[in-house]
Amino acid sequence: MSFLVQSSGGGLAASANQDSAKMGFNILLGGLILQVITMFIFMAMVGLYFYKVYVNRDHLDQRYVGIRNTSFFHAVMWSILVAILLIFIRSIYRVAEMADGFGSAIMHNETLFLVLDGVMCVIAIVLLTVFYPGFSFKRKRESTNDDKVPFGDDKISLNDLDQSPRTRL
Repeated sequence: MSFLVQSSGGGLAASANQDSAKMGFNILLGGLILQVITMFIFMAMVGLYFYKVYVNRDHLDQRYVGIRNTSFFHAVMWSILVAILLIFIRSIYRVAEMADGFGSAIMHNETLFLVLDGVMCVIAIVLLTVFYPGFSFKRKRESTNDDKVPFGDDKISLNDLDQSPRTRL
């Protein structure tokens, strides 16, 4: 939603009409502020989720305890949290950059732009690529106990799906 607001504001801001350009800039800034607000709400919800998982860790499905206890899985969780925080910092920078208009001093500071826009995105992308969550589940056989149910043993073929009572109408 914030992307659509930002892009519509950017389109208006690029117009030749001075009044439309000012209104477009304000819409663009509103979209950036909406992005920061929604990301803050998202981060609060993620924090609440992690807190509840931590508090109730003894009541979670024990079949997956082998995966949850690996250091790689913990690294995945931390990389997701750090990536969210980096993109949040970038979004706050974008609001500050646009707050004083297109000619602001922050907008003309190339070092700030490179660090708070580009570097934040690059680090987030590298983290989420190196610590891709799917890699945690590929290591399932190494990390699950013998009495736990590994993910890979419950494979069924497409032919079995056709015969399954769940798939019949």
